[in-house]
Amino acid sequence: MALTYVCSPLSTPTRAEMLANAAKASTYMMKAEQEFGNRAVAPHAYLPFLLDDTAPEERAFGLGVWAEAVSNVIPAWLSTATGSAAA
Repeated sequence: MALTYVCSPLSTPTRAEMLANAAKASTYMMKAEQEFGNRAVAPHAYLPFLLDDTAPEERAFGLGVWAEAVSNVIPAWLSTATGSAAA
């Protein structure tokens, strides 16, 4: 099954805003699955709930998960404040 990687904003000044962006990434992931008919991945949709981005070891682990995810995908789906686009 093909994978679609969902790109969307995550970093923000506050943790609350970051978690809101993570929740949006989850929504975008579901929309991408519906639109493309294949599995969508967005590690930033759930890793912020599990890892502390300010802890170097946890950030490194999260980046490793991201690198593994993007190494196995062909299309990408970008969500922005103004819309979305497939690549």
